[in-house]
Amino acid sequence: VRQLRRSPEAVLPIILNTLEGVKVDLSSSCAELGEVLIPLAKHADAARRDVSRRIIDMLAANSADASLVKEHIFARCAAEFVAGKRPKEWTARVGLYDVIGLCSRINSRKDREALSANAIAILATEMTVDKQLDAKAAGLRALTTWLRHIAACAASNVTLIKESSKDAKERGSTLQSIAQALRSNSALASGLSETIDVLDPITVAGAAKSA
Repeated sequence: VRQLRRSPEAVLPIILNTLEGVKVDLSSSCAELGEVLIPLAKHADAARRDVSRRIIDMLAANSADASLVKEHIFARCAAEFVAGKRPKEWTARVGLYDVIGLCSRINSRKDREALSANAIAILATEMTVDKQLDAKAAGLRALTTWLRHIAACAASNVTLIKESSKDAKERGSTLQSIAQALRSNSALASGLSETIDVLDPITVAGAAKSA
């Protein structure tokens, strides 16, 4: 970890190659690596972000103790968006959105469902205010991923649909991401009944343009 801090460009690929070559429980590595990898996942350099994300993906998918993924990886990202704080750099937000999405790779379905409401609340809130296109795309990818695992439609998701419906330029990508999740998670359908009033006019307008 000390070498990773000093020379991330050289050490990140070594860590990735090492983890790819073993099949062990990585839970014990979440604390030490999470502290260093989250800042690297936010870095302005795209290559550094990419390798960091790939290592985090392996940590999330190969940690038997999901609570350690939540504490040392997810919680570090979530803290960046609480109490009105959020990174000013769009590249940092892209990295954080991606890492939040990767946390859905934890093996336990029960743990995924328990964490999904928190993840979706963060992402849905962010998607109502983040206007940078690359960051928005990353946030919506992560949101779609988590919506596939939620046990019931979250109130924050309903709010996002209502807010995005007001902006004709942005609502398409938002509604598309939710539709993708809906195809694989029918639990979303019941909660979306509250959005019918705002979606009906959009559907009618779209049908009129197609005619």
